Amino acid sequence: MIQLALFGDPVLHSQSPQIHLAFANQFNMDISYQKQQISDQHFEKAVAQFFQQGGKGLNITVPYKPRAYRLAAICSAAVAQCGAANTLWMENGQIYADNTDGAGFILDLKSHYPNLIDKDVLILGAGGAVRGILQPLLNENPKSIYLVNRTLENAQMLIKDIQSNTSIQAFNFDIPSTHSPQIIINALSDDSHIQKILEKLNLEYCEFFYDLKYGINAIHSLSLAQKMGIKQTSDGLGMLLGQAALSFEIWTGLKPDIELIHKNELFKF
Repeated sequence: MIQLALFGDPVLHSQSPQIHLAFANQFNMDISYQKQQISDQHFEKAVAQFFQQGGKGLNITVPYKPRAYRLAAICSAAVAQCGAANTLWMENGQIYADNTDGAGFILDLKSHYPNLIDKDVLILGAGGAVRGILQPLLNENPKSIYLVNRTLENAQMLIKDIQSNTSIQAFNFDIPSTHSPQIIINALSDDSHIQKILEKLNLEYCEFFYDLKYGINAIHSLSLAQKMGIKQTSDGLGMLLGQAALSFEIWTGLKPDIELIHKNELFKF
């Protein structure tokens, strides 16, 4: 049996075990996937013990992604770019690290909105989730990206860590009303300020609103975007499934069919 797990704090809400078990069922594979809430002082020790006890692969969620990659001997380019890892595995006695968040995000985003070239993109938030998706988004060659965050300095710091020819600007929640994005990506955990932000923008040419959250956690922002005239919206369930599928493929060498999960009523979170 392949031993897999999710480490983070909190993790009780996570659907990762159900998703990975569904992936494994596609290949008649026997796996164990446990979610474990790990305290701050025990994270590094817990990772070491997991692999010492024969564990194959770990998913890492908040708040430990920036710490996870430091435990790896070998890191992917995605990890090097964003400074965080959501996937760890043991190979030839060494811990490897990757970050599948960005690739999973782009995979899902382009299934709804295929062409990002020369588009004006506005991102709400500048936390760890944005750090994971920003470089993959820039690789799609948008015209510009605006980072809108409560704390301006955090957005500015994030921009300093990114190398790109795309125009990237940072604003606090008092963004100029002249900005007219074509795509809005919501990465805020607290949606209480979204209405005021959207009301300041020129949404005449806004074609798509995407929330990284999924299920009931995204209902408020998506319905608000629709009420304000943005016709196409999506939550982040596809991103969740995409990054999970990429992790599963890393660990097993097998590529699961995400669409089978989308069609399964058990996964209408």
